[in-house]
Amino acid sequence: MFYLIGILSGLMLAVQNPYNSNFGKQLASPIAGGFMVYVLGTIEFLLLLLITRANVAGILSLGFGHGNIWLLGGVMGAAFITSIIILFPILGPINAVIYPTLGQIFSGLIYDWTGAFGSHQVPVKVIAIIGLVLLLAGVFLTSYEKSLPTNAPKANIWQIIWALIAGALSTTQGLFNGQLSAIVKNASGASFIAFLMGTVFLLIVVIITKSLHKNTLPTGLTSFTGWVASTLGAAYVLIMTILMPTLGAGLTIGLSLVGVMVGSALVEQFGLFGVIKKRVTIRKIIGILLFICGVVLTKM
Repeated sequence: MFYLIGILSGLMLAVQNPYNSNFGKQLASPIAGGFMVYVLGTIEFLLLLLITRANVAGILSLGFGHGNIWLLGGVMGAAFITSIIILFPILGPINAVIYPTLGQIFSGLIYDWTGAFGSHQVPVKVIAIIGLVLLLAGVFLTSYEKSLPTNAPKANIWQIIWALIAGALSTTQGLFNGQLSAIVKNASGASFIAFLMGTVFLLIVVIITKSLHKNTLPTGLTSFTGWVASTLGAAYVLIMTILMPTLGAGLTIGLSLVGVMVGSALVEQFGLFGVIKKRVTIRKIIGILLFICGVVLTKM
């Protein structure tokens, strides 16, 4: 059951990406769009806590009183989203998928093998290394395009490193949120604090970049697209917070990425959510299958 939920989280992320893009266009700024997604997500988690009659004051007291380093999970999640928004036009659509994904995979497996940040430690096995190779092959086949326009952007080494680190931040935030959840004894409460921290971080970013305008808040708060994007993002963070302490970072991220790849392929195949329709090739299907096999082998 947990495996299916992990894959579902990836499917939601695949749907959220075009909604985030459309929301950013509505607000005339992708960074402002990311900020408003966190604002709306914070509101949603607060409402969820109130509906479930959780002790919000107690959760905040425990979180900020004893959360320590784990409070940075929300900042990491917001930094990941902001980094991808900034790097996307620089790296191009292909590399903006490849490099963060590799960062997620490598960091997740390293955390599993070392037991870092409270991750459940598992021994390194040869079959896991084979699985990692299949994972990389799957990512390559799924994301690689045979040809690029002559004016396609080319990444330098520092931008590639930034993208890899951004992917690792995405994995790390799940572990941090999981530890925070244990402290506040409420997964929704930990996710609420994470979104609150991310909102503060992105508020600073939009102020520095002058991306916040007088119409940003009213337009964002009344946008159906924005609420859908924030709901999907909030659900993803909550699922990661719940699953990582149970399944481990490597498997949780792997299952999520399977969902992302399958979901993205379906979105492209049928031209869903305003995305340009693009036929899914046999190469991409093979890549997805290799990726799934790699996820299985890394956990055997």
